[in-house]
Amino acid sequence: MSTYQQYWPILLAALGALIFAAGAIVVSFLLTRRHPNPAKQEPYECGIPPLSPARVQISVKFYLMA
Repeated sequence: MSTYQQYWPILLAALGALIFAAGAIVVSFLLTRRHPNPAKQEPYECGIPPLSPARVQISVKFYLMA
């Protein structure tokens, strides 16, 4: 038995695992229900509603001191 013939079972098992994983991801994507609404689109902040936008402009002086 040549060296390459010994690797065929490993290659087939890896290929089967890859196909199974990709198939599971595709099937779950196709079967999920999507109900987007504004509450679901907000970032989760420990149950506290956000009071201001998350992106705040910081002065360059802060980076110079840090």
